[in-house]
Amino acid sequence: MAFATEGWMIFAIMAVFLLGGIGAPALQSLATRKVDETQQGQFQGVLASAVSLASIASPLAFSSFYFVFRQEWPGAIWLSVVASIWWPYRSFSICDLGGLQRAKADRDF
Repeated sequence: MAFATEGWMIFAIMAVFLLGGIGAPALQSLATRKVDETQQGQFQGVLASAVSLASIASPLAFSSFYFVFRQEWPGAIWLSVVASIWWPYRSFSICDLGGLQRAKADRDF
């Protein structure tokens, strides 16, 4: 949507956004596999807290960002959303979760 120059392009891109509703539960399911059974409740609490914090901070941050860049490039807000999703994904993907998986495997053995 950052590069859409015509109104019809928005409708064509909306199909991709429909998949976004599937993404959060799927990622949460993958994340719960990385946590020990005895810490699932704590992990779910942390996830709920993170969602609540994001619900407060995101509108403030993104509206400020849009206000700054709306004259030069109104589509920049969409790239900032992509960056805000990519950065945590990249951070978590390079973390060493192997130690947690090995500990879980040793306990099950």
